[in-house]
Amino acid sequence: MPGLAGSLNNLSVRLGDAGRSEEGLAAVREAAGHYRTLVAANPDAHLPGLASALSNLAVRLGAVGRREEGLAAVQEAVTIRRTLTETYPNVFEPDLQQSLNVAVWLEGLDP
Repeated sequence: MPGLAGSLNNLSVRLGDAGRSEEGLAAVREAAGHYRTLVAANPDAHLPGLASALSNLAVRLGAVGRREEGLAAVQEAVTIRRTLTETYPNVFEPDLQQSLNVAVWLEGLDP
């Protein structure tokens, strides 16, 4: 299932880039659901994937005008990535910065 979750996450980005925001949103929601299941079984292995999916979910939600939901998703991603950065700063700091940038972008959208 990790391969499926990652593929759905990547697909959501491509669909969003192609202007197919609703389809991208559906794909990333499915990816996040799979990652949540994986995290329940092995958090150390799958928390980074969940954080990535949540950050992408936030972007997709913002793209369809659902700012508040996007902010909730990115806040969860930031929380996960802050924890990961405490343990492995050189590995996860760029990911944390990416999620913080998404949060700033969402804050700038009209509510």
